[in-house]
Amino acid sequence: MTAPATISWLKYGWETSFAAVSTSIDKAFGHGVRVSSLNPKNNMEKIYSCGHRNAQKIVPLKFEGSTSIEFVLSSPWFLKAVMGTTSVTGTGPYTHTFGEYDSIPSFTIENDIATNTATVRKLLGCVASNTVISSAVGEKVTVRMDIDYANETKSSTTSSVVDESFDVFTFAHGSVEMPNGTTIADVQNFEISFGNNPDLIWGHGSRFAQSAPVLNRAYDLKASMAFEDNTMLEQFYGASSGPSADVSEAATMELTFDNGGAGTNQRQVNLLFAGVQLNDHNLPQDPLSRMVEDVTIPLESATVTAINNTATCP
Repeated sequence: MTAPATISWLKYGWETSFAAVSTSIDKAFGHGVRVSSLNPKNNMEKIYSCGHRNAQKIVPLKFEGSTSIEFVLSSPWFLKAVMGTTSVTGTGPYTHTFGEYDSIPSFTIENDIATNTATVRKLLGCVASNTVISSAVGEKVTVRMDIDYANETKSSTTSSVVDESFDVFTFAHGSVEMPNGTTIADVQNFEISFGNNPDLIWGHGSRFAQSAPVLNRAYDLKASMAFEDNTMLEQFYGASSGPSADVSEAATMELTFDNGGAGTNQRQVNLLFAGVQLNDHNLPQDPLSRMVEDVTIPLESATVTAINNTATCP
């Protein structure tokens, strides 16, 4: 039977050692999960010899796995894969802090496809390469995770679907402040990317990666807002009258999604960035359209927290 995507599903679980299948594959990424790509490569190389125009051998080299997953922002637990560590305070609601760390945890993704002969793939040694959180007026908040992985297994024994239990966040739950405490009015859309730059390591004796240390961390924001005043332009200049020789940074920038609930009903994801600079500023002008200014903003560091009534990060 040809497989529609309605008979496939994903779930994930943290690994205790790199590329060793997780024993607790019981977590949902969020609502509205889509697999935009699932693309392992064998890196086949053709071998040519003198006296022949055709390849004499084709041999596999490094196995490289990659997948991209999209979902609607709901629970915050995927942020552990992005930031590295978690800690919790409070007694309900609880505040979960996803701290910057010099390594990130690997996880196993299980992809079940329930055709007549089921296909169940477990992607091992998954690491979050780049993660983008996007929000636009009139839309839900979405997440895209680009993931590298080291190996995979295949079987035909499916397991149950894991559904997301948290409600979704939409643009109406969001706010943008720069510096934190000062709201930026009329933000039309934004996307914030978290780049971990994992470097999968291969060694002699196996064509599968053995570890995935992370290199430099990169945070970058793109935003568009209805043009009302010179605030962003002057921040870009570093002065009020034109470009400054030394452009000073804004101390902080804060993106918050909050459902507006009180006490144990509150759900919030908060992204607080420090070291904020405007890299470029664009102000296209069309007599038939309102003016919207676009900015790109590199950021130095992040503090990520989530508030909800779950005592521990699963």
